[in-house]
Amino acid sequence: MRERVRSLLEGTREASPGELAADPGHVLWSQFHQLVRDAAPQVAVEVGSRARSGNLYRDWLPDTCRYVGFDVHAGPNVDVVGDAHRLSTHIDHGSVDVAWSISTFEHLAMPWVAAVELGRVMKLGGLVYVQSHQTWPVHDAPWDFWRFSKFAWDTLFNAYSGFEVIAAEMGEPASVRAHTQHPPTIGLEDQPSFLFSAVIARKIGDSDLRWEVPLDEVLRGSRYPAGEITP
Repeated sequence: MRERVRSLLEGTREASPGELAADPGHVLWSQFHQLVRDAAPQVAVEVGSRARSGNLYRDWLPDTCRYVGFDVHAGPNVDVVGDAHRLSTHIDHGSVDVAWSISTFEHLAMPWVAAVELGRVMKLGGLVYVQSHQTWPVHDAPWDFWRFSKFAWDTLFNAYSGFEVIAAEMGEPASVRAHTQHPPTIGLEDQPSFLFSAVIARKIGDSDLRWEVPLDEVLRGSRYPAGEITP
């Protein structure tokens, strides 16, 4: 095991000062901060706000902005408990200026439903930032469903869901290495991979999209964290 770990670590290095700040994915997060400050928002919602690792993403907000932490479970930094698939049943329609979600969309069984729900609670012109994994190990099983490249975000945030994409990026280059070598996996570690991707989108209109699929049925009897829900 030690030899395998040592082999996997060959070629890796600790990030130099300022390197992460210059990474395109991290730059996008900074750009979102500036857009929000310029917009002087009154209400901000974070979807997936529970501070499980002690991480908080709210200190950069203007003092005049009211923060609402939304999560499927109660816990630190959570103000409202509910499922993102039914966000608009917990937060008033058209009441939110800015929203963001970090490392949460991969755990949503139907992220396209959550995107439309975000649109329902956002004000016209409101800004959304979503960051999720492009390459990452399976985690929080069995509630780990999706991976996103920067090319995926247009399929969630578009005119039909009530949005336009301002920018999308991938961040923190990585490598995937298979434990067994055969033609499809030879050289796999040389192909481009990234730890995460992110998008900034703006609400441009309302959407009447519906996805009438009961989560408890499509998850083959597994109980979703927020219970039985029909979006």
